Amino acid sequence: MTLLHSLIICFALYSKIPMPHVEWTKENMRFSICFLPLVGTVIGLFEGLWIFFCMRFGIGHLTEVLILAAIPIMLTGGIHLDGFMDTMDAVNSWQDRERKLEILKDSHIGAFSVIMLLLYYLLDIAVLSSVLDRLSEPGLSGNEFLLRFLPFLLIPTFSRTVTGTVLVFGKSARQGGIAYTFAEAGDLPAVRAVMICWDMAIPVLVGILDPWNGVMFALLAAMGAVFFTKDTAKQFGGITGDLCGCLIMQLGLLLLIGCRIVLR
Repeated sequence: MTLLHSLIICFALYSKIPMPHVEWTKENMRFSICFLPLVGTVIGLFEGLWIFFCMRFGIGHLTEVLILAAIPIMLTGGIHLDGFMDTMDAVNSWQDRERKLEILKDSHIGAFSVIMLLLYYLLDIAVLSSVLDRLSEPGLSGNEFLLRFLPFLLIPTFSRTVTGTVLVFGKSARQGGIAYTFAEAGDLPAVRAVMICWDMAIPVLVGILDPWNGVMFALLAAMGAVFFTKDTAKQFGGITGDLCGCLIMQLGLLLLIGCRIVLR
């Protein structure tokens, strides 16, 4: 039952999908991070269903792109957006480490968080539109469509996989908070092993369909994780839940750009 409880807690926190009540004990939370990629898998599934619906019923391109960008927010309640906005306020404050950590905890939003969120979604929608143009080209065979379609749908899964890995291998910036609680409650050797398996399985799966895309996934994820780890250590002294939310969004956009490059 521990695995089931860990799954329920993970989805209860990181998604808006209704879940049965489970006590948030250390025992029940032991393996919760292992299921974080599955939250992304559900998002990818809904994105795929929406794209299929749009193709089947001729939904306009603008509507398709905008709702596609909104699906992760609707399914998660925007918990990763909250982390992104808090991080942007903290990073752009140019304050010392302690003050930046205080800004992360502040429930108010500043100008920089709004500016960077607008910039993020302008880029996201632009790249999404370009990717969908390539995915929906006429004359594609079933295999060609699958080669292009599946890596795109795995982006939410892989961005959460890498973020979960960074969380369980990294150092917490402070005691307390969601990131520290989940990392501390986890059976770290087992959780780390599972996350490494996730990290290897997704690029391999993508690489089976398209070797170049598999290599792109692995390289971009590794670069993003290394840069994030070094930068957060320098600026914050470690990782927090807000910083993890920011990483999910940054990796999502980075992998989306990589996916578009491979599509040529």
